[in-house]
Amino acid sequence: MSKSNLPSFVDIRSEIKSKKLKPIYFLFGEDLFGINRAVSDIKKIVEAQISSDFDNETFYCSDRDINLSDIVSVAKTFPFGDGKKLIIVKNAEELKYSDKDENFLTYIKNPADFTVLIFIYEGKISNLNSEPFKSLSKNQFLYEFSELRSDMLVKWVIEFVNDKNKRITKENAEFLVDIVGESRVLLENQIEKIVQYIGENEEITFKAIEELTTKLKTYTIFDLLNALDKKDKSNSLKIAYNLLDNSELGLLGIIAMLNKHFTTLLRIDELEKLKMTEEEKAKALGINKYFYSNFAKATRLYGLNQISRSLKAIYQADLRVKTTSLDDKTILTILIAEILSE
Repeated sequence: MSKSNLPSFVDIRSEIKSKKLKPIYFLFGEDLFGINRAVSDIKKIVEAQISSDFDNETFYCSDRDINLSDIVSVAKTFPFGDGKKLIIVKNAEELKYSDKDENFLTYIKNPADFTVLIFIYEGKISNLNSEPFKSLSKNQFLYEFSELRSDMLVKWVIEFVNDKNKRITKENAEFLVDIVGESRVLLENQIEKIVQYIGENEEITFKAIEELTTKLKTYTIFDLLNALDKKDKSNSLKIAYNLLDNSELGLLGIIAMLNKHFTTLLRIDELEKLKMTEEEKAKALGINKYFYSNFAKATRLYGLNQISRSLKAIYQADLRVKTTSLDDKTILTILIAEILSE
């Protein structure tokens, strides 16, 4: 069974919006934010149809000795009230699964229409062709939640903004992800703030994102890159230490962004020789067009030799993290000093 054949968070979002719920949801993967959000959205719909508190039950598989037969038995029992029944199974990865468990396999084929049964399985499933996962997939009850990266994360930002009855272009969604990082908790919080900030305006613009970041006086990786591009050692160190203490990037995240940035500067050196508009060059590099002129200035300020030395320094910093006992602040201090050395 191919991983790509499984429904994802995109599919479940569409289903939840239509309010046509399934009797079983087996949600697995490393994207716990997405899984918890999906469960929360399903709960809102089902709980409105529950008439007794006894029809809302949660199993914690890590806390007690429980098996699939126990869960199936509860799922098949009629509700106390005259509405729906909701069962949430947490830590489903702790359960024992077997192709000989006819009780659960039979339930998958013919689930109770009065019960919504949700499994939360943290992590990957080693063999999707084994039972009961094969049957769950066949009946379209199995959903994979992989960590969102790149285009999928940008797509999620656009959809989340749309849910707030606002608009954001793909380019500005990419800018927001670059500034905030890949944590959807932080992205959600930032979008909520921006929506309040723009008021009745319908679109989240580049200017609005930039203005709010400045207003809140929060440092981002772009503040560090801007300081480095100006060879401002004092501010570079101050911002770098702040990011180390207060952002989710961590040292490896900062190193990765620096590597990406100086690789871009290296490529700009090549593009400057071509007859292309700034917008075309920015598109070729995969960066926001608003950044291109600043990047080009930094390329000229550093020069090809210093950019190459900076990339070597970044590589050495990555090596220090993985092979030495030096603390993060020391490694970052050495790295910035090496980047800015003439």
